[in-house]
Amino acid sequence: MNEEQRENIKRANKRRAAHICQKCHAEPVMERDGSEVGGLAGIKYRCCNACGWAVAITHRPKKFKLR
Repeated sequence: MNEEQRENIKRANKRRAAHICQKCHAEPVMERDGSEVGGLAGIKYRCCNACGWAVAITHRPKKFKLR
């Protein structure tokens, strides 16, 4: 793996980070309630302080195991 590939991987990891905005790549991303952002109340949203981008924080459901 050469240096350019490593830099591309590092940039991709930074874009996926929870504290960096995925739209404008700014640092100040905060967790807010949906009623503050204009979404559903009671659901947490990740919201950028710079551009106003917001996305709901969702988690993958647990897998169901058959016994």
